[in-house]
Amino acid sequence: MSGPPDPDPAAPRPRSLLGASFWALIAFGVICVLAGAGLWALAPRRLAPHPAPGPPGAAAAPPRPTPLGERPQSR
Repeated sequence: MSGPPDPDPAAPRPRSLLGASFWALIAFGVICVLAGAGLWALAPRRLAPHPAPGPPGAAAAPPRPTPLGERPQSR
């Protein structure tokens, strides 16, 4: 009884499961996750509306109350 036959040297070699394409896809996924985390962290600060510029040193004045004569009647 002899062992299994020797493989044919002309037969194509099976593809590796963890080749360059696999690692490129993993790197792309990691980059996408990091980009998403960066957007999550930085977008609220970058995209928030900025207050309208006013005169320098002026504080924002509270709105004036409506005089009693102009208020609608409550029932």
